[in-house]
Amino acid sequence: MQRKQKRRLLLGLAGLVILGICAAFLFPLPPHGRFRAPEIGSDADAYFELADGKFSLVVWTGESGRSGEEERDLIGDYRKEQGRWILIDRRSGHISQLHTTPFSLEIIETNGARSGHWSRMWR
Repeated sequence: MQRKQKRRLLLGLAGLVILGICAAFLFPLPPHGRFRAPEIGSDADAYFELADGKFSLVVWTGESGRSGEEERDLIGDYRKEQGRWILIDRRSGHISQLHTTPFSLEIIETNGARSGHWSRMWR
């Protein structure tokens, strides 16, 4: 009888973990953090940083990693509006939707075009 109970408990826990992972991918998460953008930098690090409602591109000018000077370009502001996270471009005023998962960031344009799928940086 104990073996059967342990098996049910393990199956129940596995089901909860799977359900939690699925929910993390379906529901919009706050887009806070850093996301790799290797196609932007040459040899040094480049990433998008989302913090305090600001969406910035951070590029290092050195030969590799985080060497050289850190340069920041403020791209826009982001906020939650009607249950969605949106990005407002500072230069054009263009509005896009931000979609984040625990592992990535994607920008969705109003015409449905998607940019990115940038991986989250885990320090």
